[in-house]
Amino acid sequence: MRTISVILPAARDAVLTQRVVDVFNAANPAVHVDFIVSSPSFIIERATNVRDNYAGVFKAFILALPFTKGDYVAWISDEAMPTTNCLSNMADFLDANTPPFIAEFFVGDEGPKQFGLRYARWGMMSRKSMDMIGFFDERYQNYFADVDLGLRCWQMGGSVESCGQASISINQLNDELSRSHVGKSWKRDYLIFRRTWHAKFRDQWPDEPEGSP
Repeated sequence: MRTISVILPAARDAVLTQRVVDVFNAANPAVHVDFIVSSPSFIIERATNVRDNYAGVFKAFILALPFTKGDYVAWISDEAMPTTNCLSNMADFLDANTPPFIAEFFVGDEGPKQFGLRYARWGMMSRKSMDMIGFFDERYQNYFADVDLGLRCWQMGGSVESCGQASISINQLNDELSRSHVGKSWKRDYLIFRRTWHAKFRDQWPDEPEGSP
């Protein structure tokens, strides 16, 4: 039986996190799910003020990565609700494509793109692809690391595609986390993204990049 490691940042209430874990396990009987739930301290101190040492959601994914054991590694949010066999279908999709390759969970639309190239908001990679591409850049807190990862994959001659047989629904909450901590790192993350990629995509650079809060 294949093992899929799923990194789930516990940014909100532990009961909600456990519910998502239970649902994913029930929805994927064909694979062993190795869940890595990052400590909330990696992500958020539940206060109204942004702290200088606030790590960010992408940092939580990075810190959890060394504890993963699966042949595949997926990253989702604590707001994700799966469909039956979505994880095993994602693994099949990865196996059918040549690395470097990133699979995106299907969320009911054609998926996000930057500079005409797809990236994965919530996705999965095989270990082989991860060895080739790497993972999220730790410079980013809450924005653009997923775009950066996708662009690195395309730059290496790989691709990022959405898996229509692996659906999840995301109910992004307009809550304290989104309003206070996550949104306030957007400008900082954007400036890092611009310094990294502007020279390569100068002619396509938007006046106002996608995803601004």
